Amino acid sequence: MANLPSYNEHVLRDFGGLNLALAVVFGVAAVTLHPVLVRAVLAGYLVFAVPHLVLHLNHLQPFGRTDAAAQTIARTAAAVLPVALLALTRPPANQSRPSGTPAPEDPRRTLL
Repeated sequence: MANLPSYNEHVLRDFGGLNLALAVVFGVAAVTLHPVLVRAVLAGYLVFAVPHLVLHLNHLQPFGRTDAAAQTIARTAAAVLPVALLALTRPPANQSRPSGTPAPEDPRRTLL
């Protein structure tokens, strides 16, 4: 039994392209630090990272202990880190503006 499924160029190129696209969005979020974009990209990454972690946790049998542990640690970190960053970027619950302070700009106008 192989540790990985058979090679499929189409799937590999699609997955690679999607990862590159996500890297671009991560880059824009890192440069602009726009809160809405940062939180959206972190949440979007979680949509990938959690199922990816679950898949790998259910397919550890072919690997030795060291490889299985390394995979588990790396995939878990990849899923936990965005959760921690989302918690850190959460806006305060009672964010009130002093009287006379202008309302923040509409974030839909400042994304790019």
